[in-house]
Amino acid sequence: MRITKYTHACVRLEHEGRVLVIDPGTWSEPAALDGADAVLVTHEHADHIDVLRLAGLGVPVYAPADADIPRLETI
Repeated sequence: MRITKYTHACVRLEHEGRVLVIDPGTWSEPAALDGADAVLVTHEHADHIDVLRLAGLGVPVYAPADADIPRLETI
């Protein structure tokens, strides 16, 4: 498993060819999302989620059930 820490709260986990990115916020480098299979958002503050960047990514985005994240369907 490879774990890469990006700016602020963003963490990228790579294991057996799969990529999970946690909290890719507005301060995170775009490269953190390269090849992502899924995204996990711990809460909806801008430092933990960049809605515009994720909207066009085309991968599942997992977030707390009570998260209010406009323009982004979460699973």
